[in-house]
Amino acid sequence: MPQPKSTRFRATKSFDFIPRPNVVKTFEAGKEYEGLTAAMIERGQQLGALEEIPSLKEETNGKA
Repeated sequence: MPQPKSTRFRATKSFDFIPRPNVVKTFEAGKEYEGLTAAMIERGQQLGALEEIPSLKEETNGKA
């Protein structure tokens, strides 16, 4: 059975994601994150603060 794909992201600048008034998720510049929700990804990309890290399989695809 295939494993679900977990996309990794790198924060290019620090920002806070606040989904509810009592919850704050801080993303620090230069750190890698995975398992992000669609809302976290959307907010990070709106701010220009998240970039997707290509998987090793994608990097070597076609470079045999």
